[in-house]
Amino acid sequence: MSDATNPFASPATEADYRPDGLPDSALTPDQRRLLQVGELVVAWERRRLWYNAALVAVSLPLILAGLIAGAVDQDEAFALIPAAIFANACFLAGPLVDGYWTWLLGPTTRLSTVLFWLGTAAACGLAIMVCSAMVFA
Repeated sequence: MSDATNPFASPATEADYRPDGLPDSALTPDQRRLLQVGELVVAWERRRLWYNAALVAVSLPLILAGLIAGAVDQDEAFALIPAAIFANACFLAGPLVDGYWTWLLGPTTRLSTVLFWLGTAAACGLAIMVCSAMVFA
């Protein structure tokens, strides 16, 4: 029995429909781009967890070693909280650039990956320098 005569067959494949139930063909190009940018923002928020985990992984051992050795006191360690908030604000540069790229030129998967890894590497390097300066000063 073919899908055309099967009364239990899905009317379309999952690729033909958006989560909101609208077929892609019913969307204007601007609506399609807006949905792509929205999907991009969600993907970047998932990456934020890995970004924060990487920053904690490079910062926490240095700060704990400094606290144990007495080179860093608790007030200095708590002073890193605004730095962590600032690092998360800087994270927004990735989705901002990627979102504009998607809106103006169309979606790409490699740009997101490159921006994420370059930004995470730069942030981790900066975190290592700041924490090392606190511990070894």
